[in-house]
Amino acid sequence: MERRLKNQDKKSFSISLKEETVERIRHVRKVASQKNVDAYKELDYTIFQWLLEQEKKYNIGRNDHKETMFCPKCNSKLRIVHSENGDFIGCSSFPKCKYSKNLKA
Repeated sequence: MERRLKNQDKKSFSISLKEETVERIRHVRKVASQKNVDAYKELDYTIFQWLLEQEKKYNIGRNDHKETMFCPKCNSKLRIVHSENGDFIGCSSFPKCKYSKNLKA
């Protein structure tokens, strides 16, 4: 079952959960709210901790979900390089691949 979950910042995402899981989350939220506990805040923290574990387990960088550019020569990831002569985009496979592009407009 697909549900829309919202956090305190009003951002939302779709997630598929079993109906039983959704009902259990609702029940925990109801009981927790009677005790003045924000169950969604705790759920968000738990999911964040799980994400950190998975990123470490599968060697995923924290920013890998952001838009990635790839080298037109070797198809490796491009990265921004800061140097004394200015910033530029360079291939992450350097020195094997020497592709670079100036960042100046």
